[in-house]
Amino acid sequence: MAPTSPKLKDLNFKVDPSFHRAFKTASAMSGLSMKELLEASLLAWTDAHGAETLKAFLFKRDNNGR
Repeated sequence: MAPTSPKLKDLNFKVDPSFHRAFKTASAMSGLSMKELLEASLLAWTDAHGAETLKAFLFKRDNNGR
């Protein structure tokens, strides 16, 4: 039997069109998908703000093969 991947959840919210354009441009320039850029942004935020509990959860999740 093939391994199953964890179920993904939708994350839906509205942003200003100029923010969307800037985010999409940053994504394209970095070679990351918008999802990957959002995830990288959250990890950078946890580093900058010392959110160790959240960071530990994210790294645990990454190590389990998402």
